[in-house]
Amino acid sequence: MKYLLLIFFLSTNALCAYSQSFPKPEFTNVPYWWNSASNSLALLSKETPDIKFGFWMGMKFSGNKSELEIPQNQLRLLIHSSQLDMQHLKLCKLKMKRKRRQVALVKLGFGVINIQEESLVDFNLKPAGENIYEIVLSDSLPPGQYAFINALDAFTFSVK
Repeated sequence: MKYLLLIFFLSTNALCAYSQSFPKPEFTNVPYWWNSASNSLALLSKETPDIKFGFWMGMKFSGNKSELEIPQNQLRLLIHSSQLDMQHLKLCKLKMKRKRRQVALVKLGFGVINIQEESLVDFNLKPAGENIYEIVLSDSLPPGQYAFINALDAFTFSVK
């Protein structure tokens, strides 16, 4: 009996040691970079883009890079929200044009509206706690400029 209790105690401690503890984001519906080495969170840079209409509809961001730079090998993202609030959350790769970052979301042509899917980055949400989700990217992101867009809110970051 003593051996069973000892084995149970040791296995429980080993499981707890290997379990991942996520810090809780302070604000809801805002993506955070999770620095897993220090177990700390950093808000992605909230920016107000210019909305462009014409032959394409999209967003333009001032400056040539985001304030927040994340090393490619440390890219882990968290968000605190209900999944219902995140159904419109999109991750876009930004392109540089005339010292500004921009993304085309829709192109118009001859009565047809084309969603610009080549700008979108695929991701999934993995539960990490009560209404906390880890944003799991389908592929690793190459260095560049990116933005999470949720309606008119935009949160940018750079991958270096």
